[in-house]
Amino acid sequence: MSCAYSGVLQRDEKTPLMEAGIGPKGTILLAYRHGRAPEKKVNSSIQTINVERENQIGELAALKKDELLAYETGIHLGDGSLQIDQKHRIYRVIYCGDSRNDADFFTYVLPVVTERLYGKKPSIYYRKNENTIVAHLNSKEVVVLKTKLLLPVGNKIKLNAMPGWLTENLVPHFLRGLADTDFCISFKRNRKGIPCEPRIEFFTNNEVLATFSVSVLRKMGFTVAFEKTTNKGFREYRLRMYGKEMLNKWMKHIGFFNMKHLSKVLVFEKFGYCQPHMFTQERLRLL
Repeated sequence: MSCAYSGVLQRDEKTPLMEAGIGPKGTILLAYRHGRAPEKKVNSSIQTINVERENQIGELAALKKDELLAYETGIHLGDGSLQIDQKHRIYRVIYCGDSRNDADFFTYVLPVVTERLYGKKPSIYYRKNENTIVAHLNSKEVVVLKTKLLLPVGNKIKLNAMPGWLTENLVPHFLRGLADTDFCISFKRNRKGIPCEPRIEFFTNNEVLATFSVSVLRKMGFTVAFEKTTNKGFREYRLRMYGKEMLNKWMKHIGFFNMKHLSKVLVFEKFGYCQPHMFTQERLRLL
């Protein structure tokens, strides 16, 4: 895939994006509230999104129960937590995400996963005055099951061992869930300033989760850079994978269900690059 580039995509973070379009020679044009309209309106966005969602639902439906459980465990160790308050009889699974980028995942993917696994759909709401979307399941049965799977109550930093039931064939599903909620995909600028060099990253404070992820990824043939550092007084572990080869390998053997990541890959495949500092819905309008 070439890094062909025919225009500069820029915007003021405070300026609301209204529409997107393709200009001459593939130039990406954005129309703002006080800007001009795109030369050609992109009409395929909704169709593209619907096709991707149908594919996701089909893939989720095809997963075996243990594969789906591995995937949900990855989600949990990324964005989830367990809350137990026996005095007030509270047994709750909580998932938190960024409402600007994860709303699609929380709306279309997570409910399908929990309903297939536990027969329950989560309650979803947005926190006031925050860019946070929250989903929670109030179920003692589900919470007890998760503790038996060795998932910690409260802060995930308490995770001191990876579940032994995560066998080699289940690892890719676990990694997809973890990546959907806690990984980052970005595109580093090349010497010409074009953001076309893929980079997949995972930062965590939990050494057990970090070393496990590095180990299984390397066994799968990924080239992983691993760094131990300190951030704001806390120990941090950083995993990075660089280049188109690693991205292609990831999409072939692991993949994404979260449109936050998938939209970046689709934009990159379509235009040969993907600009930073755009929200999920903004990228989807370009497809």
